[in-house]
Amino acid sequence: METLQIIKRPKKLEAFIFDLEGTLIETLEAYKMVFENAAENLRIPFKFNKKAFCELVDRGSSEEEILQNLVGKDLALRLMEEIRKISIKVFTQNTRVIDGVDYVFSEIKKRGLQIAIFTNMEYKLGSLKVYVPSVATIEKFVNVEVTRMDVKRKKPAPDGVFECCKRLGVPPEKCVVVGDSSVDIKAGKAAGALTVAVLSGVGNLENLKKEKPDAIIPSIKELVSLLDMDVTEWKKTLK
Repeated sequence: METLQIIKRPKKLEAFIFDLEGTLIETLEAYKMVFENAAENLRIPFKFNKKAFCELVDRGSSEEEILQNLVGKDLALRLMEEIRKISIKVFTQNTRVIDGVDYVFSEIKKRGLQIAIFTNMEYKLGSLKVYVPSVATIEKFVNVEVTRMDVKRKKPAPDGVFECCKRLGVPPEKCVVVGDSSVDIKAGKAAGALTVAVLSGVGNLENLKKEKPDAIIPSIKELVSLLDMDVTEWKKTLK
């Protein structure tokens, strides 16, 4: 493994805790395809409503809850059965690591900071890379992974943030939670961590601003600019 030269460490920070979907990997197209393909296979009229889907995910709804909202309870049960049959193939073909994540992770490591992932998904990177090979480019940087299977309560509860901190050996107040949804920011703030919202996934600017994160950035690449700023200056990104 490449040896990283440690450079300036940001004051007060020891670790970053990242959401996965929408923050590190692009899955929106995969969800669209799997929902539409499942409906087509069952001859159920269905058109993917991106806005409604994003709003539901932004507030922490599960796949089952999303489908019930979009098509009703009875059709949702039928669709979920079909989705389980075809999801691996569809997600393999339509999921990718977001551009720049490996660069950002490398820069974080150069500053002597740790990296954790906390996701409401049940899969870890080791399992995902079997279907999405590009995941291997970021897995090597990650110190800790926590999924919904590791905690009693999923986001927006802070359980996963606390579990990441426990495994990292770092207090929450010295961590930054980075995510694309309102529930990511709520979980981070509830744990007492700093929070950064990324406009690359389901959360829109208006909803994310309501959660009062410490910073808002247009893409994950912009996180590098925050590394060289004092955390008290992050508020400039909210204007």
